[in-house]
This record gives sequence, structure tokens and C-alpha cells, in this order.
Amino acid sequence: MLLRCLTVFLFFIAAPEKTIATVQKENGGDFQFLCTTVALADAEPEPAEVPDLSDDKLQHVRALNMSTADEKWQEVFRGGSAANKWETRQKKSGPEPFQSHWASIYDDWVKDKEKVDSGSGVTSWLAQNPRPITAEGQRAAAEKINATLSRILSLTTDLQGNVTEAKETNPNKAKAQIKQALYGTGVNASKFDPTKTIADAATWGSGCGSKGGKSVIGDIMCICGTSGETADQCNSVGISFKWTAGPNRHRATGDQS
Repeated sequence: MLLRCLTVFLFFIAAPEKTIATVQKENGGDFQFLCTTVALADAEPEPAEVPDLSDDKLQHVRALNMSTADEKWQEVFRGGSAANKWETRQKKSGPEPFQSHWASIYDDWVKDKEKVDSGSGVTSWLAQNPRPITAEGQRAAAEKINATLSRILSLTTDLQGNVTEAKETNPNKAKAQIKQALYGTGVNASKFDPTKTIADAATWGSGCGSKGGKSVIGDIMCICGTSGETADQCNSVGISFKWTAGPNRHRATGDQS
């Protein structure tokens, strides 16, 4: 971290000690924002308060959908998830839909059928959720429940996308933007980059003045630095950097702590 400070002060080296202290005190509040901003580089955003999605009700609708389906259809998925798996079933069952069409949904349907067949006697799932008695009633129920389930699955997918965006995508995007504001466009880590953080890391004259604005850290270097080789114009032991011209001109860095 470039600044481990509560205040950053700009003062003239030639000024008397009493005047320097006065300037430090007056400018402390002005630089507080910079210190606070720099501290955000490694801060973690507050997690979004989004409840986890519960699929209990969804599983119930899926079971209802299976229970109203044609008996021959249900028979395909009988046997339980331990024995009736897509991985083995597709190798034995020949053409479509067993080749690929059911690959992503077959095992879920087996679980739905397993739920429908669960329990026994008056406490069984079917006893608690009886099918319509007539064939016409079963067809009507199947059509209605299937349409409802399709809508629920679509909305659940959309909702899950929004939850992921709120919990992961947006916080990560905010962290990336903060890092780039602090250390320069294209910087992905909380680390000084001599080619992105400041216009030129060789000398104060080539990197500062009218060339500022590349990053918060770069501007702090320009505020706290001078045209000399070494500089520490800000009142903080956490800042120590030098400008290095010559063959290794881009080695000039801020010694951050």
C-alpha cells in the first residue's frame, strides 16, 4: 500500500518548521480522501444480501409433472437414481432421444420419478398428491403443470443469473475498476506499474506536471515528489520513492508499505 496514513501533507522544504506544521494541519483534511481511496485497493465489497435459492417447491412441481405424465413415459425413468443413470442407459437404449437429447435432463427426471414413487401406504407421495381419476383430467393436469413448470424453470434461470451478478459479477467489476483508478488503466493487481500508473517513471518532469491524471497513485507521486533523484515531500514514513533515469529508466517505483 503506497500510503499507510491518515493524512498526507504537501509542504515546501525551505519553509520554517512552524509554517510546515501549519500547512500540514491545514492540508490534512484535503488529502484524507486520497488516503481513504487508496485503502480501497484491497478492500472487499460488502456481500449482497441475497437469499439462497431453495428448490424444495420446484422439486414438488417437478414431481407433480412426472405423476401426471403417461405411464409408459414414467416407466422409462423408474428404478431410482442409484440404478437408472444416463451414463449407462444411453449405451443400451439405441437411437434418440437416448443418444444426446436427454443428456442434460435424464437424471433429473429419474429423481422426479423416484420422488413420485417414494413412501408407502397413506403416507406415500402419491397418496398425499393423488392424480386426477379420469384420463381426460390427467391430460388436462399434465398440460397445465408442464406449462407451469417450464415457466418456473425459465424464471429460475433468470433469477440465478441475477443472484450471480449481485454476489459475484458486480463486486468483482467494482474491485477491478477501483484498482485501475488507483494504479492505472490495464492494471489488475494492487501494484505500482511504471508504464501504467504514471506517464513516465524516469523523472518528475517527464511524468508529472501537465501529464498527470493517469492514476491516483501516480498523482500522489507527483504531489509528494520533486525533480530531484530522491523525494519524500509528504509527511509519512510509508512513502519513499525515487526517480531513476538512464538505462533502467522504468525501474522508478514507489516503495510502498
